[in-house]
Amino acid sequence: MISRRRFLSSSFWIGVPFFTSSNIFLLKTTEADEYAETLWEKVKPGKIISFPNDYGSHPSFRLEWWYLTGWLNDMSLSYGFQVTFFRLGTRHRFQENTSFDSSQIVFVHCSISDPKQNRLIVGQKIGRPGIGPVDIKKEDMRLQFEDILFFREGKADKYFLRMNQREFKVNLTITPPGQFGSYFSPVLNGENGFSRKGPNKEYASYYYSRPNLIITGDLSLYQKKPRKVSGIGWLDHEWMSELLMDDFVGWDWIGINLIDGSSLMVFKIRKQDGSIGWSDYSFVDKSQQKKSIDEFNIFFSDQKELHLKNKNEIVWKARKNWRSPRSGAIYPVEQSIFINKVEYGIIPLMSDQEVDALQSTGNYYWEGAVTMISGKKEIGFGYLELTGYAAPLSIGS
Repeated sequence: MISRRRFLSSSFWIGVPFFTSSNIFLLKTTEADEYAETLWEKVKPGKIISFPNDYGSHPSFRLEWWYLTGWLNDMSLSYGFQVTFFRLGTRHRFQENTSFDSSQIVFVHCSISDPKQNRLIVGQKIGRPGIGPVDIKKEDMRLQFEDILFFREGKADKYFLRMNQREFKVNLTITPPGQFGSYFSPVLNGENGFSRKGPNKEYASYYYSRPNLIITGDLSLYQKKPRKVSGIGWLDHEWMSELLMDDFVGWDWIGINLIDGSSLMVFKIRKQDGSIGWSDYSFVDKSQQKKSIDEFNIFFSDQKELHLKNKNEIVWKARKNWRSPRSGAIYPVEQSIFINKVEYGIIPLMSDQEVDALQSTGNYYWEGAVTMISGKKEIGFGYLELTGYAAPLSIGS
């Protein structure tokens, strides 16, 4: 999530890369703003998000990502994993049926959190559609960057992920939860999928999630024999043309699959002075029906709820900070989330889950597997993302 001025650089010049072997085309800020006004569709309330079309790409919007996270368990250990495909528009107009699409840049980040080695194994890629192969489909979700393939099989409504990296390989089948023989529809965050990112409604995205995904498959680490794994996952898909306001620097986000089959997504966007510029949440029950956050404590806390005027209060507080030896950033990797004054803990699988993405999107951020606790009881598993702590968020700078 980034502001228009920081899509590609946080400096006076904005780089709009046209990657060949030797050149990067640069536009001044004012020129880039003019292109953004004329090239990119705006996010507006009232859009009807429909499937299967909205599983696929939206090249008329400037920025888009598909973000899959989860926990994988073998017979003895739990691992975190994530893969994110980013699509970023350039100033070149999109043209159908071209083998080389100069209107788009594609980034991929993927990682495995290995607590046994206390190590985050990271992969990253950058390229253009039509080369590699690199492909992002419009009609349905099919994302490929060379040996990383993530797609939805339409009739079955199942997802498949194949990643063949030097130090890890995964082959996963990902099934949405459901009942009575059918799968639940995606959760539309915000106002029916219109997710605001600030007090100005122009800063928003279209945003849906598929939580509580059932995962089975194989995992291989360090070129060793594959082992059978199973687990639970979370898929986010967002698209937008401009997002964070100029004085916003980054966000804290959690997506938690809860033990009763419900799920919780909460984010806050931080301003330069550290205060919260905007926040939102989605809490859905095990049937994926949206619930007010004041109902959360009924299910997950044995504490007596206080009589409050504001029944939708969510407060974040750092429990433990960790300093990165690479970026120097200080991340609140262990946090307390107070829901109407009732405290829940967000505990990392390990402290060092910082992604070094300098060779692709050009930034550092923390993205890792976490457990949610009530007192000492584990009530959910998911991911925490912390951006803008090393520097104001940028992509491609």
